[in-house]
Amino acid sequence: MTELRKFQLEFGRYVRDPAAQSLPEHIPPRRARVYEELLFNNISGFINACFPVCRSLCSAEQWLGLRRDFFRDWRAQSPYFSQIPAEFLAFLEQNEALLERLPPWFLALAHYEWVELDLDVRKADNAVVPLQDTRDPKALRLNPVLHNLAYEWPVHKIRPDALPEAPQATFLVALRNAEHQVRFIEVNPATSMLINLLQEQELPQEHVPEAMAGLLQRPCDEAFAGFCQQVIEQLITQEVIIDPCSEQGA
Repeated sequence: MTELRKFQLEFGRYVRDPAAQSLPEHIPPRRARVYEELLFNNISGFINACFPVCRSLCSAEQWLGLRRDFFRDWRAQSPYFSQIPAEFLAFLEQNEALLERLPPWFLALAHYEWVELDLDVRKADNAVVPLQDTRDPKALRLNPVLHNLAYEWPVHKIRPDALPEAPQATFLVALRNAEHQVRFIEVNPATSMLINLLQEQELPQEHVPEAMAGLLQRPCDEAFAGFCQQVIEQLITQEVIIDPCSEQGA
């Protein structure tokens, strides 16, 4: 190991955990402290901005501890500042011992808060689409900047004066609309299932009732077909499904 590499590792360990690691020789403590605080505060700024509700539900000491543990222990896979909240979320997801000390809904709430940032910065070209040689021009297409979410807790209602006492199945659609605004829409389980169906395969509108009836294990009668039509029209209005007329006009 070269002297430079040795120094980098020693200084890196100090920056991550100045309370427990020794400062390498010939480094002025005051300057090292400024550098360490600058890095920690920059990373903390991105975490604080993305998870305001999570932060409000922790004591100052507990929230500082979470950020310190992340800064000290986590090895990020992305060099981009915009990915720091995603790395913090991954840190929480993979730390079972830590989650045992947090409320049972904390991880779901953190994911819910992260979704808004993900949709805000995501490029539409990055959306996953079904692999196929040709597209059916009549097939319904989902908004490419969208999350179809299912939680065990009512994450969109959690706040300091409204903490959930018991699990409650919650289905949300999060999307970025034509005005580049991120929106969350609460939906029922059947609508969530329909969106998931369209994520897995693009279907013409007339094929949706039969496919949904099969998933729900019920007859595909006229009333059910009419119900599916109403749901699809509502999802088009909400910009969950791309308006076929607007695509044809384009």
